[in-house]
Amino acid sequence: MPSRALPPIKSWQRFLKELALRPDSPAGTLSGLVFSLALEYLKVHGLGSLYGEDPLEASKRLHHSLGLFAGESFPISLAEPQSSDRDLLDSLRQRLDQGDLASLFETPAILGDSLESLQQNERRESLKTIQKADKSLGLSELVAFTRVYTPSFVVDYLIDRTLAHRDPLSVSVLDPACGSGHFLVAALDALLKKTDSNSLKKNLTGLLSERIAGADIDADALSITALSLLLCANRHGFALEDGIRAGALQLVDLESTGMLGSLYRGFPDGCPLSRTYDVVLTNPPYIGRKLMSRSLKARLKEEFAGAHSDLSAAFIYRCLDMLSEGGSLGAITQASIISLPTYRKLRRHLLSEFSIESVVDAGPGLFPLRSGEKINSALLIIKREKDKTERPVEFIDIRDARDRPAALARAASGRDPERVFLVGKKDLDSLDTKGFAYRLPAEMLEFTGTAGKLDEISEIRQGLATTDNSRFVRNIWEVDSRDLNRIWFPYAKGTGQDRWYSPVLHVVDWQNQGERIKQSVATRYPYLGGKVNWVVKNESFYFREGLCFSFVNSRGIAVRKLPPGCIFDVSASAIFCRNRDDDENQEDYLIGYLNSSIMVALLRSLNPTINYQVGDLRRLPVVEGDPKQRLTVAESARACIEARKELVLLTVPESHFLKEPVSGNLNNNSFAESARQRRVRLDQSLEKLRHNENKIDNTVFAIIEKNRNWSPEGAARVKSWLATGVSRKGEATPAPEDFISGLLLADLVDGVGYKNKKSGTRYRLALIKKDSGESSPILELDERDCSYIRELTGKSPEAVLKGTMKARTNKTFKQGFELLIKEESR
Repeated sequence: MPSRALPPIKSWQRFLKELALRPDSPAGTLSGLVFSLALEYLKVHGLGSLYGEDPLEASKRLHHSLGLFAGESFPISLAEPQSSDRDLLDSLRQRLDQGDLASLFETPAILGDSLESLQQNERRESLKTIQKADKSLGLSELVAFTRVYTPSFVVDYLIDRTLAHRDPLSVSVLDPACGSGHFLVAALDALLKKTDSNSLKKNLTGLLSERIAGADIDADALSITALSLLLCANRHGFALEDGIRAGALQLVDLESTGMLGSLYRGFPDGCPLSRTYDVVLTNPPYIGRKLMSRSLKARLKEEFAGAHSDLSAAFIYRCLDMLSEGGSLGAITQASIISLPTYRKLRRHLLSEFSIESVVDAGPGLFPLRSGEKINSALLIIKREKDKTERPVEFIDIRDARDRPAALARAASGRDPERVFLVGKKDLDSLDTKGFAYRLPAEMLEFTGTAGKLDEISEIRQGLATTDNSRFVRNIWEVDSRDLNRIWFPYAKGTGQDRWYSPVLHVVDWQNQGERIKQSVATRYPYLGGKVNWVVKNESFYFREGLCFSFVNSRGIAVRKLPPGCIFDVSASAIFCRNRDDDENQEDYLIGYLNSSIMVALLRSLNPTINYQVGDLRRLPVVEGDPKQRLTVAESARACIEARKELVLLTVPESHFLKEPVSGNLNNNSFAESARQRRVRLDQSLEKLRHNENKIDNTVFAIIEKNRNWSPEGAARVKSWLATGVSRKGEATPAPEDFISGLLLADLVDGVGYKNKKSGTRYRLALIKKDSGESSPILELDERDCSYIRELTGKSPEAVLKGTMKARTNKTFKQGFELLIKEESR
């Protein structure tokens, strides 16, 4: 069967990768490549003989023309092709003459894209350098790391939205981080197409000399920008003899700008970066604080407070500075700007001082050569005017689209209204504590803004931060039982996605009311002046019964029972009902309400991060249904808690160290019989949990629907939002080998022995405590047990015991126990 042909872009990228790895690549590889591609571009557009027929001579003439075209703007860094480059040029010509790449030469963007592909190795090395402890960002590292060029469909969308209604004879355009000129060349081409033929030469000359401006720290990329602009002019029928010159390109020096580059605000008059423009287009560099040097962090904080966490955010501020009144910014940047609390000040600035016209939430993977990097992107269209008419902000969500260019085109043209959300500025402003919750339907916006809040009926408190968990926290099986509730006290920590119930498997040193922890805090933070309660918070709430929730959870809020007699950790902050003693159903109603799908989805919209703080919970809207509805939610919540407890006993072997009643081990004749019965119990408990969670979801929805008096259409909108949004994921059935290994470990912890061994012992298992050598009772498995393991898992008993079970022992018990497996000869 013949191999499938690669798409042109993939085939070309593979060729460039091989070219970059060639040990005999000449010094002029970059220059030879760029000029070969430029000549191929002219050839595809019918101008193949413009600079001559011979590849080397034509490249030399084009290089000379490029120097004249750039003039005094900046020195061209691309070397003139030499006779020694002829083999390279011939090799490139042979590849280009194969005829399969013509589609790549529709625009000069292929020059910059090829530069990015050719220098992938340099980017990887620059990342390693930047990630060193000293974070020394030199010019070469910064250039290589930030050389990420913009996809063509993004360029087209931003240009269409910012230039569509501008006068081509007067409009001015800037890209302050222009790279190889994708935006500038596309803007020039679009404006020339809108220009009357009688004005074409005059307009082209004016655009190139001062109204198409770009700046960058990368001399090679800026040289490619100039070459691409020249090629565009050539394609429109103009050459140097017509007086065209690139007069508005600026090479920015990092050292003289204190590492700020185009962010620097002190350029002298006459420089492209010293004036304002009608349109600013940009794909700014993405470098977060973790990759910045201390000096750069300090400069950014001084110059761009509120947007200093990332270079891209600072660039947004700087671009807004360079907009003329009525001017438009079109940018592709990190989606964190619209979704993370770090950038709240920037969002407030946009809402109060500008008109946000459109935001495209584009998701990850937009950059073809960054497939392994999780860069979530957003496209912004912002106008410099205070929005007197209070127009709603248009949001377009294409994150889940398989073909995002097509999805954006359909949504922007009105052919896919389900991807478009119009949100009033006041609604965005009132809800924006973490990010723009643009997908919330109007009914949920009203509910969130006007209903009573959780902190009105409960006290929500942050937990203990020991400042040194390795010293003060242990697993419960690591401490002497005689020291429990004397030195070591139960300690509820964050458990991620666990809802309803989670076993308290940790203990904390709280002897003498946490004397050692408080001494440690006082020593570590002397500036507190002994006020350790600033770190050891809410001590009066310790040991009280209530609810708690995980600080970190990628699947949404997870609320569970906080049993009495526990201290709660900072990663498991707690909720205490105010009228718990007066209403026996209040706490169970609340845990059901908070774990319902509609509340999980609402909080995910209000806070799209994986971190949930006390403040997030305090502002959640809470309504109470009629007595029958409240009882339904409370009883269903109690059923969920019971089901979850049973599931924990069946799937979390370490929970058996708590010595709670073991309901799962129903038969002590053989492991196989017991495991079969526990498998049935597992399925029953999962079904019980799912049934009651669905019951809670439906009842809580009905409570809110009735309380807010939603119309049938409004309720349908909320249901549609729930169906397409992020909702709670149910408990998953464990993999068979995980289930078996968990049961065996639980039996070892419990000291279970199976009496009826009719077919002879095949394996003997024991847990050995490493620090003392103490052994658990030996667990014997016979041939029937081994047959059941094969039947359920499809794997050999040896693979399950020595593979899955041994690995789980090491992970679960953190090397505290060793699993001993002895196989008897048959």
